[in-house]
Amino acid sequence: MEVCLVVCLRKKIRMNKASFLYLLVFLTVVACDNSSNVEPASDSYFLKFYGQTGYQEGVDVKETSDGGFVIAGNSIRTFGGQSDYLLIKVDARGNQVWQQTYDFGGEDRMTEVVVANNEYYIAGTSTVSNTNKIMLVHVDANGAEIDNYVVVSSDLTYNYICTGLTYSSSGNFIVVGSTDSPAGGSPAENSIMAIIDNNWTGEEIKYSGISGQPVTYVKAYEILDTQTQKPAYLAFGYKEENGGFQMGLDQYDELLNSPNSNNYITASDAKTIDVILDEEGSYLMIGAANDLSVIVSVNSAPVSGYDKYFVNTGYEIGFTRLLANGVAKIKEGEFAVSGNLLVENSDITKATIFNSNSNGSIDWIRQFGTTSSYSAGKVRVISDGSIVFTGTAELESQTKAFLVKMRNNGEMK
Repeated sequence: MEVCLVVCLRKKIRMNKASFLYLLVFLTVVACDNSSNVEPASDSYFLKFYGQTGYQEGVDVKETSDGGFVIAGNSIRTFGGQSDYLLIKVDARGNQVWQQTYDFGGEDRMTEVVVANNEYYIAGTSTVSNTNKIMLVHVDANGAEIDNYVVVSSDLTYNYICTGLTYSSSGNFIVVGSTDSPAGGSPAENSIMAIIDNNWTGEEIKYSGISGQPVTYVKAYEILDTQTQKPAYLAFGYKEENGGFQMGLDQYDELLNSPNSNNYITASDAKTIDVILDEEGSYLMIGAANDLSVIVSVNSAPVSGYDKYFVNTGYEIGFTRLLANGVAKIKEGEFAVSGNLLVENSDITKATIFNSNSNGSIDWIRQFGTTSSYSAGKVRVISDGSIVFTGTAELESQTKAFLVKMRNNGEMK
């Protein structure tokens, strides 16, 4: 079965010798049970769908060494069944190369994928012995599972939910997640940061927060402190305090002590959603509240013998009802942001991609989804300067993962 919809910006389209109306939205959609049979509209830019019978979701996308992409997400192959991790490998034109799922006997939900040495590392949350655990999965270049690892495998008492994965320059994996295990000496809903060596033979664990001030990390990075010349770690996220939310970070030294903690600010009551390295010594956080998104920069300065990171003022992004989900750097002072636009007086959500500067202003915006809901996953800017982002589309009572590749000005031609 094949379903095709073509809508073109300010261009008359003829099909079967019948004239269509002039339409105002640029969108090209081709949905098939096997997307590898679909050729893109051009050699470079496309919108494509992937998946088989059931429900497939696009959560994350990364560029691969061959110029293609790997899409990470979730798959439910049988209606009413449980979710499995999903990886889809596509070439540079968006044509599917292979698709694999990974089942650990329960409900498996993907968070992020990293590409290292032509192989893939998946982080997510899996049900193990009726308890939620953070799982790492190592996959080869052809999608075959090599190994898997349960973070905090010695603790089978508490629930852990994966929120982020980073592969550091030293070859270690940094996993962050939320937990209901004891932190700060008393039970509290807080975050965990795990630093796992590249052989998966050992890990260092740091719990955050204190009782009554829940902290949730969404991303962590390894840095080199230029003052001490030793490794350090930045854990970005948000905390709940006095009935509201604050965005910020905790900074840890090589021993996971925290010389710079509680560096959080209130930014329109938003929660941190995604974080990227902007340039050396600075990062960019994107956050979302009930009906808006914010952008916050983080910079460093030498203080008392180490590099201290400071959270700056947050700016609301100039578009209401738009909840950000991911961010990537286009060029100096300009960023690509993926998010979900809540259509007013409707239950439809549009997957949206737009640019923003560090003050929240927007020059261009593109929306995907018409009569059914589309939701956005993460966005990346790849080596040729193009933008790719993934997400999930409702198609004929099912969902499919999608991948969009566009120019860095939002155009697709």
